[in-house]
Amino acid sequence: MSFLTVRALSKHYGPVAALDDVSLDVRQGSRTAIVGPSGSGKSTLLRIIAGFEAADAGTVELDNATLVDGANAVPAHLRGIGIVSQDGALFPHLSIADNIAFGLDRRSPDRKKRIADLMALIGLDLAMLERRPHQLSGGQQQRVALARALARQPRLMLLDEPFSALDTGLREQMRQAVTQILGDAGITAVLVTHDQAEALSFADQVALMRGGRLVQRGTPRDVYFHPADRETALFLGDALILPAKLDGGTASTPLGCFPVAKHEPSGMAQILLRPEQIQLVPPDSGQPQLEILHAAFSGANWTLQLRLIDQPNHPPLHLRISGVDIPSTGSHVGLAVKGVAHVLEEAEMSQQQ
Repeated sequence: MSFLTVRALSKHYGPVAALDDVSLDVRQGSRTAIVGPSGSGKSTLLRIIAGFEAADAGTVELDNATLVDGANAVPAHLRGIGIVSQDGALFPHLSIADNIAFGLDRRSPDRKKRIADLMALIGLDLAMLERRPHQLSGGQQQRVALARALARQPRLMLLDEPFSALDTGLREQMRQAVTQILGDAGITAVLVTHDQAEALSFADQVALMRGGRLVQRGTPRDVYFHPADRETALFLGDALILPAKLDGGTASTPLGCFPVAKHEPSGMAQILLRPEQIQLVPPDSGQPQLEILHAAFSGANWTLQLRLIDQPNHPPLHLRISGVDIPSTGSHVGLAVKGVAHVLEEAEMSQQQ
């Protein structure tokens, strides 16, 4: 059953359609990530849900209560929604305690206990309560911003790229912490991000937007391994897309023959392989051989430039793979594939030809 329901939502800024007939369902207690390139409409969608922007058309319902019906909307402060923004937006002149308790009744007898409970929830020491925001690290400030949003016990938490200003290591640490906190509190959450890895690791459901439209939604694994089209495939991560001839569950490509789902019809197609499906193997006389032209080490991965030996006019292939023992430049290798290749839709193929 849908807890947050968005139906046919549209928003224009002059002639530009920021949102075009967007519909989305979010289950109670779940985490949804809305991902897309800059200008795709994801932040506009979040701001309409929060009540910071007015829609031109469409509806938004939260727990069966209508928040938006075209131009008619419930004021933001009456929606029971918490929001954490990119910079945290803490009040610099207030202590951490007063920041957390900003929306709480000062006369409440449980006010101090509520602040202490929230500090414990976000994993910060009570000794920090009298500090000012500038005396905390970026990650600590984001935790305080989350505590402030949680203080009023929101029904829904909106996260507007809350980790993007943090360093890479801290960003992942904070993402894991926030995921745990929201899960323990049982709060439904919607994250907006342009970071594909962040969306895939945070969410139960990923919704991908492009040009103001929702182009695909599903589980992280489904949208990653079974993207709706070529552009989605390339946006969500590294991808190897090859022309192929399908026949009986096998795709014949310039790089060799790889398995596809048995139900795929025979004929010409394009297939998608993710880097983690691909392994370098010793060259086999029955399969195309490749020469490693260049290998660049980048920590967890190697970026390889490969040349098809028997097709000198074929453009070089670029492949990012993980591994410790990568063959040296000039070596000949073959490719093996784990799992099955994904066949891109025929409509998308025709647009690329």
